[in-house]
Amino acid sequence: MKQIGGEVSTLFALTPAEWEKLVEAIESDRLQSPLSLHPEGPAGGLVRFRSLEDIKHALLAIA
Repeated sequence: MKQIGGEVSTLFALTPAEWEKLVEAIESDRLQSPLSLHPEGPAGGLVRFRSLEDIKHALLAIA
């Protein structure tokens, strides 16, 4: 996951593998749905999380 917009930004770019793991975690109710999900096809996608805490949970889910 690559943060976009500075240290306190909740917008991240994900690789295709990260995207797949994130969506799987959301669909299996292991992770709360982010504010927005924008798939970018084979490039992965952009995700805006609700909070910095949600980012930490997402990092654990895709590790």
